[in-house]
Amino acid sequence: MKRSGAGAEWDFGLCQTCPVPAILEKNPCIHLALEASVVRRLGLLRRVEPYAVCTAKLIELKDPVGCRQGCEQRRDVA
Repeated sequence: MKRSGAGAEWDFGLCQTCPVPAILEKNPCIHLALEASVVRRLGLLRRVEPYAVCTAKLIELKDPVGCRQGCEQRRDVA
């Protein structure tokens, strides 16, 4: 959150709805890199929005949970 510049917007309440732990639980791939930022919806509602990259293919992942099923690099992952 600090690197994304969203550190000032973060508070503990955002942890309750943060999608990052679920993404990491479902996709423990060593090539998954996540960053997150705090975004505002409708001017009031704040939420954590992750940004995912595959470091093996150097591509942005639209679905970081489902990407592992088609990755030839997944043999490296236990």
